Parts: sequence; structure tokens; C-alpha cells
Amino acid sequence: MSAARPLLLVALVGCGENGLSVRNALPEAVITTYRDGDAAPEGVPTFIHGVVSDPDDHEEELGTTWRVDNELVCEGFADDYGATYCEIVLSEDSQWVSLEVVDPSFGADVAFVDLVITPSLAPEATIDAPVATGTYAAGRLVVLEGRVSDAEDRADALTVQWTSNLDGLLDDSPPDTSGYAAGAAVLSEGEHFIELTATDSAGKVGTDNVVILVGPPNELPECGWVAPAPGSVLSQGAPVTLSGTVSDPDDDATTLTATWASDVDGPIGASTPDAIGGVTATWSPLSRGAHTLTLTVADPTGDTDVCAASVVVNAPPSAPGVSVTPDPASSADDLLAVVDVPAVDPDGDALSYAYAWWVDGSPSPYVSDTVPAAATARGQTWRVEVVAYDGYGWGPPGADEREIGNLQPVVTDVQVRPDPGYTTDTLSCAWTFTDPDGDADASTVGWTLNGVAAGAGATLAAAVAYGDVAVCTVTPFDGVDLGAPGSDDLVVSNSPPVVATLAVSWVPRQATESAG
Repeated sequence: MSAARPLLLVALVGCGENGLSVRNALPEAVITTYRDGDAAPEGVPTFIHGVVSDPDDHEEELGTTWRVDNELVCEGFADDYGATYCEIVLSEDSQWVSLEVVDPSFGADVAFVDLVITPSLAPEATIDAPVATGTYAAGRLVVLEGRVSDAEDRADALTVQWTSNLDGLLDDSPPDTSGYAAGAAVLSEGEHFIELTATDSAGKVGTDNVVILVGPPNELPECGWVAPAPGSVLSQGAPVTLSGTVSDPDDDATTLTATWASDVDGPIGASTPDAIGGVTATWSPLSRGAHTLTLTVADPTGDTDVCAASVVVNAPPSAPGVSVTPDPASSADDLLAVVDVPAVDPDGDALSYAYAWWVDGSPSPYVSDTVPAAATARGQTWRVEVVAYDGYGWGPPGADEREIGNLQPVVTDVQVRPDPGYTTDTLSCAWTFTDPDGDADASTVGWTLNGVAAGAGATLAAAVAYGDVAVCTVTPFDGVDLGAPGSDDLVVSNSPPVVATLAVSWVPRQATESAG
């Protein structure tokens, strides 16, 4: 029901010596912001404007009063131009606004307008956190996050409250200009009806709610470090497998979150625990230097535990340039690994070298720079690998290999037999054969008589005569290589005379005696 309009005031009159006379002209009020039937918003602060005037008085002497449905809102005086202003807030039940002007002689006028109130909308509120499916523990801080808005008011002008049916008012921090409303509260154990309430300037309310279950006080999760072992030296550029264990008295391992980090390289990544709490991650590449690696486990309520291990990431030295001497090599030679091009360490660390020898693809017991000749045999292939060590780790190997070659056989003590030799003798050649590789004697023999080839073989097949010069030449051969020839010569001697026939004559003794 609308309120009754005010009655208009009449001008004051008086009686003088000459009869009735008008003492004061009435002022006039005009509302310029609205006209009858205009729509006005509900609950929105609005400046309303009016103009007053008076034929007898200056405008600044005119008193003004603004009312909404007979309720005083503003009062004062007009300015030099007769203008008057008032900030009003119209409710859903408001209908008319009046402007009253009174001059110094108490002459008055009232202007009013009937308005159609446009109802305002209630604010909107949405809870983002906590969520019904969350895990919460008594005594733990619970984050409150939501969004509020209003069609008429600025978001940051709304009044916001977070409440719980168990713990009462939780937070009443104002929202920011975007309508983000945030807070936090420690909740008691039990089932909570959490409500977010937003109230606008018209007193209208928007709400959202969520029911969450707050369990007993939370027990902390635990983690254990497995690998790499604390104090390990890791090679720069090589992938590293990180592993650990996580557990929680309140929660399954699979509900926990595990994250890895380095104080040098920052966050490394996250791992999902398996059913028994095992967690692994691969880390690469690595920055050179000392690292503190951490494994952080968090339970669904946000409680954490941290495990750590200190390691060193080392830049390994380069491969050295290596050669095996001598070249060629035989079983009579010691093999020596020579570092022709030294390894280089990026960290500037002092380097030492380690040696490993293989023979025909199999490891040998020799781990110095030398393999003795006695260990080698013809036809073997010896390979050496040399790695540099910088005090923290080994670099890649430098390598070379050498095949063991054949040693030449040798003949000594070559002799033509018999000595002396006669024209009636069969001459033969004898010698001593030596082969460092142990090969059988396959030497060849050649003969000359008086400088002319006379056959081959250990025995001279040709006939000789007195004064002939027979030369035996032996060329050593071990089935692989020929050696240096050896020779001997013999001058054939004259054979002694031989009694070809012996005749004996018999004379009777008697006759002999008689004859004497």
C-alpha cells in the first residue's frame, strides 16, 4: 500500500494598516531525475537531483528535504543555482520520492514522483573448496575458496560469510574485485554443513553449500630414500633412476603423492606410488656439481614428510688416444700401451689411468700398461682399453689392438759331412734349427759343386771328384716365413791307393835250404 502524499503548504498572509497584504511568495521545488511512472532499481544507491527557486529569496537560503515514502533521507540547503542532490536506496516496497523546499519565511513547496521499482537480483555464490569428496582431518587448516557476483553491486562490495553448522562463523574476509572469496578455518571432527553466503546492498542473499566429513586428527606420512645411495658420484649426462618408499598410517599408498626435486635443478617430477608404496623416477640430464635430492610425500590432507640424499654429479674425463707398440709385434716383444693423446677432464681434476687387456676377445689377467712377451703367441690379437679416472668417476675408454706376428726361424752350425770327404764318400748336410714360435723344421737344402747347382736335399746325389768344392746351403723355414740362409763348404780330398790284388808264392823249405 502506498503512503499518503504530503499536503501542500500555503503562503503566509498578514494584515497591515491598509488591509490584507501578501508577506511572502512561495518557493518552488522540481525533481529532475525522475518523472511519475519512471522505473527505478531496487537496492542500488542512486543520486537523485532536484531544483528549487523562490522569487523573494536567494537559492542558497532555501532549505531542502528529501524523503522516500515519508522517511527522511537528506536535508540541507540548495546551492547558488538552486540545485539539490541526495543519494537514495529504494526498497522493493518503495513507491514515491519527495523534495520539500522551505524559504526563510517558512513558505514551502513539495514535489514528488511515483516510481515503479525494478526488483534487484540476489547475489550468486559458488563454493570451489572444500569439496564433498575431499579428505579432511580435525585440527587441520581447511582452505575455503569460492566465487560471488551480483547483477547490481560490485563483487568487492558484497558481504561474504563462511559458516559451519558445527563451528559457526568460519571466515568473513571480503572478496576481491573479481569476486574471489577465500579464507581458511580449523574444523572440528564430524560432518560439517559448510555454507558460503553473499549479501548485497539491498539485503538480498545468495548462498552455496557443501557437506564434508572431517575425520580424526591426521597422522603424518613417511618416506624412505633408496637410490641413488647418499654420497654417490653420478656421471653427468647419464640418466639416473631415483627410488624410494612412501607410507601413511591413515591412507593407502596409492592415495599419496610423491615429488622429487634437486636444490640445483629444481623440481624433477612426480611419481605415483604402487600398492606397496614404491616410487621411482628417471632424472636426466644432470647439472654438474653437488646436489641435495629430496623426495617429498604428501597425504590427502596436505601433511608431508621429506627424505633427502646428497650426491655429486661429475663430468667424466674424455677418452685418451692410445696405441700398442711395437708395430709390428711378435711373440718376442713385450706389448706396451702408450697414451698418445691425454684425456681431458671438464672439471680440471687430476687424472690417472687404468688398463685392461683382452686376448682374442677374452679378458686377460694383465691390468698394467705392459704385457710380457712370454704371455703372447703368434696369431693372437691383443686389445688394450685405457680409461681415465678423475677421482670421482671413469671416462670412456680409448683402445688399440695388435696382432702378434711370426718370428723368423734360424739355422746354425751348418756342416757338410763327413769332413774330410773323399771321392768315395756320400756327402750330407747337417744343421741346428731354432724357431722362437716352436714351429717344426721345414728348412730347404741346396748344393753346388764348383759353383754349379748340384741338387737339393740333405744328401748330395751327384758324384764328386778330387778337388771339387761342395757347398751346402740351408734356408730355414717354419712353415710361415723363411729365415736367413746358412752354408758350409767342403773340398773333396784325394782318396788313398787301394791294393787291388795280392799274390803269394810257396817254395818248399828243403829246396830253399838246399839252395842256401
